Amino acid sequence: MKKEQVKASPWKGIGRCVLLAAVMLLLPVGLLIGLALGLPNQYENTFTAALPDKVERLGSIEGPKIIVIGGSSIAFGLDSQLMERETGLPTVNFGLYASLGTRAMLDLSRAHVGEGDVILLSPETDAQTLSGYFGGEVMWQAAERDRTLLNDLSWDEKKQLALSLWDYTAAKCRLFRTGTPDPDGVYRRGSFDGYGDVVYPRPQSVMPLGCDPGQTITPCADIVGDDFIEIVNEYTAFARKAGAEVYFTYAPMNAAALSAEVTDESLYQYYLYLSSVLDCEVITDIRRAVMEPGYFYDSNFHLNDAGRTVWTAHLCEDVRRVQGVTAPLTLELPEAPALPSDKPVDPTEDPNAVYFICRPVQNAAGGIAWYTVAGLTDAGRQQASLTVPRSFEGVAVRSIEPGAFAGSTVLTDLTIPDSICSISSGAFSGCPALARLHLYNTDASTMIVDQMTLFDGANPALKLMLHGQDVYEAYVTDYFWGNYAGKMVLVSEEQ
Repeated sequence: MKKEQVKASPWKGIGRCVLLAAVMLLLPVGLLIGLALGLPNQYENTFTAALPDKVERLGSIEGPKIIVIGGSSIAFGLDSQLMERETGLPTVNFGLYASLGTRAMLDLSRAHVGEGDVILLSPETDAQTLSGYFGGEVMWQAAERDRTLLNDLSWDEKKQLALSLWDYTAAKCRLFRTGTPDPDGVYRRGSFDGYGDVVYPRPQSVMPLGCDPGQTITPCADIVGDDFIEIVNEYTAFARKAGAEVYFTYAPMNAAALSAEVTDESLYQYYLYLSSVLDCEVITDIRRAVMEPGYFYDSNFHLNDAGRTVWTAHLCEDVRRVQGVTAPLTLELPEAPALPSDKPVDPTEDPNAVYFICRPVQNAAGGIAWYTVAGLTDAGRQQASLTVPRSFEGVAVRSIEPGAFAGSTVLTDLTIPDSICSISSGAFSGCPALARLHLYNTDASTMIVDQMTLFDGANPALKLMLHGQDVYEAYVTDYFWGNYAGKMVLVSEEQ
């Protein structure tokens, strides 16, 4: 009798193909996760590594407390011990880094909000912090010492974490290869005390210009996102249900950085707008948040030691008022420290100046305070390699404006000297061939840039060439430059 042949089902072959394809897809994902979690910690000594410490302190306090939530302006600007003494409530400095996002700091606080808590929401006056922005890669770095923190994030934030895992892992691998950062100066975990305050000595401003001219501040309704309003109002409802109360206050703002259109009337209109759209009370007079340049340290939102005392005193008065205490503080407030004198400049005409169009920036007396790079001359647009001049007509060149190199189709290499203090976002737009930006400044903190938008419009392949291991580590871990670590190249490695 003839045996019947059993025909193989076509679905069996298809199933094997699907299974193989799934394995092929999951292998790189598994490798990525393995590298991200398996490599030794690379960020545990950095500024953002203070996040688990802040969450731990928040969770350790039983009973009513003050929680001040925001970005780095809170980390730099709050004296928690002073606030405790003047208000009678334990205080938690729950501000760290604007690039984490205001939403993330609110979400991380939720598990520890309780009856009688006073929550001060103090985001910086900036479109990013006044939005629903969330920085996935920065959160990976901040939670490296305790990844259980990620459990308290929302589902949307966790999706952003997944999308940013590649960038985090790539940066972590580079640091593992080049050396784990151990930063010094203010931007490190060791700069914080047990309250979560930055206590690294900051006797005066280190900004030669008295402000960061590339970071203008314009308090107005246009910079407040609808998603921010929704997030704050939802959080306010949550806090009230837990028996707490949320109040909105402003972050300190450098008066020298306010845009030209800001007036007392426009500030008042900003207050009225926030009061109309937020369900929490706005308790601070915004004019008190606008402070003299001498009170700031290295950005238009970071206070020095004297500024920290003054701003904390203002917050104490606001909190005491909502507590029903009308008696003024008896604290003697320090005067604003003198601004640093500008670096001397060689009056000899810089030979590189012939390639640049520089615009004078006036000082209070109507003279020329410094020059800013505004564009390139016809000869400059023909150069494949350029060096920004240190001086122009005998006066220092200190800043670079948006679109300063636009119109050059051949520029591939640009060198920026250590005399430049500020680079505006979009400075490198309009020059599609620019591939290498050479930075010789050994102190990253003296060249202030926006943490997110510096390279808007630039060649996506642009690399930051850093000369020397110490310089490389300083930029990778710097508050302002650290978000661009993926563009950084240690030059000594290539040679």
